Amino acid sequence: MWQKLIGHAVKPRVSKQHPEEMGPLATILSAGVWFYVLCLVVETARKVRYRDRQRRNGCQSPPGIEQSPFLFGADWVVGFYRASRNGCGLRHHRREHERFGHTFSMDLFGSTVLHTADPENIKHVLSLQFANFDLGPNRRRAFSPFLGSGIFTADGEAWSHARRSIKPRFSKQDLVSAIPGLEERTRRFLSSLPRDASVFDVQPLLFQLSMDISTEFLFGASTAGHKLPSQFSTAFEAAQAGMALRIRLGSLMDLLTSRQFRRSCSLVHRFVDEYIASSLSSSESEGEEKSFLTGMARNCSSTSQLRDHVLNLLVAGRDTTAGLMSIALFALSRHSHVWDKLQTEIAGLNGLPPGFGDLKNMKYLSWVIKESRYMSPWSPPSSGRDLQLTQ
Repeated sequence: MWQKLIGHAVKPRVSKQHPEEMGPLATILSAGVWFYVLCLVVETARKVRYRDRQRRNGCQSPPGIEQSPFLFGADWVVGFYRASRNGCGLRHHRREHERFGHTFSMDLFGSTVLHTADPENIKHVLSLQFANFDLGPNRRRAFSPFLGSGIFTADGEAWSHARRSIKPRFSKQDLVSAIPGLEERTRRFLSSLPRDASVFDVQPLLFQLSMDISTEFLFGASTAGHKLPSQFSTAFEAAQAGMALRIRLGSLMDLLTSRQFRRSCSLVHRFVDEYIASSLSSSESEGEEKSFLTGMARNCSSTSQLRDHVLNLLVAGRDTTAGLMSIALFALSRHSHVWDKLQTEIAGLNGLPPGFGDLKNMKYLSWVIKESRYMSPWSPPSSGRDLQLTQ
């Protein structure tokens, strides 16, 4: 009796799932395994060709980062994504360079990517052999949902056209006319700082300041006077973060792009389109160019092209300006003798707003700005593809 009870208790339960129900699942799993094996074969063959090309041309291999040969770079993307979520994306890059050297390589979803911080390599890519490099298809795919076709996404004639459309608008007259707006925005920024010696995060305020200044210069009206300033800034930052993630996902970017990225791009585009329509309408009714945007509209064939150019400039104007001011304030707060000397030079204005000539004559201010750039460059990492890869 006890044997029957024990035998009944330990008798394994057999699934009664029908074979036809297991078929689709088994097919999917089998196809997934074969696809993964195929990817491994293709990746191995690519690496063999790459190393063979190195040997034939007498090229040495730079150090490679530690990554799994079976994950196609996904482990690196996960690590970088976690660092970026914590605001440590650039620190992540810096630690890699400290560990693997000024130049190192990595495999990322079917490509060998070279990271370099070597000044000679950077000069070669951006200056000496500039014509031999382009942005590559991944960068255009990653950035175009937000930035369209502009100076950050275009190559060749399209890039030259973008520069020709933009360059005339940065004349001395345009810069001089922007100074009163700078004075007003700066005073508003200073009034928002706490006066009780409490600790606060200045970077969001600097981002808002640079956004107000950039939109005032480009559109003739600042985000500060719009009904959606906070939503616009939030969407703008989310779209930029989405671009940074997409370019690192490589060929998988479209599969893993979030809905938030798409929504953020749409909100920013709608916001900019409203400014374009308002600015062009005002210019037509008053018969004069009221802003940078209305002047540049003459060189653009469509509203979408004009929006692309403006957004590319807005990204450059907002981030680089806020980054430079953050770095400069960080350094000045730790070097009181530099702060005192800078105040002495500025005191020569006798409390009046500086003119264009005054700014050009402030040598010490210029040195502080340049030294701040050298200490911690505000330009983000850039990427390119060699068009004349040695055969």
